[in-house]
Amino acid sequence: MGKSANRHNLREGNSSKTTRRFQAKRPFGLLFLQSVMRKLEQTYQLYDFHLTGIVANAKDYRLAWYLNKELRARFQKISDSVLSTKGISFAFSSFSAKSQWGEIRLLKNRSYTTDNQTAYLLPELNTFDYVVILPRQNKLEAYDQFIRCLGRIKVIQFVKPLDINHVKSKENLIL
Repeated sequence: MGKSANRHNLREGNSSKTTRRFQAKRPFGLLFLQSVMRKLEQTYQLYDFHLTGIVANAKDYRLAWYLNKELRARFQKISDSVLSTKGISFAFSSFSAKSQWGEIRLLKNRSYTTDNQTAYLLPELNTFDYVVILPRQNKLEAYDQFIRCLGRIKVIQFVKPLDINHVKSKENLIL
């Protein structure tokens, strides 16, 4: 009986040590999981907007004027978005307006230097001259209405809703 009691005590000791070790690791794993979830949530919040590509053969200020007229908004020039690559800085003109759809941002997708070098804010979307950022708080029907309004502007040749999840350089939009 003494030996079986020792075996029983050893088993209890092993199981309690195992439990203690497991309990010690669980908070770290839980903290790690919470950290990952927070980062995912922050990333989701950073890119929580509709992205629209526009092809327009118009200067940025002229397009902003047409947008003001059609959307009944007041686009105003804000500081240019600057992107540096290979030691060269490129400035992308930016406009912002508050409207019935929330705060809208108009960004020029193409920038030139004095040396005629070209850079794109979103290189994988180089066919678009401009991109529009619209808060995702809007319902899908309101976004469709927004797209239709853009399509009625005579200087805009093409409008396309874009999926932000398929844009590789989406971090360039968070400026």
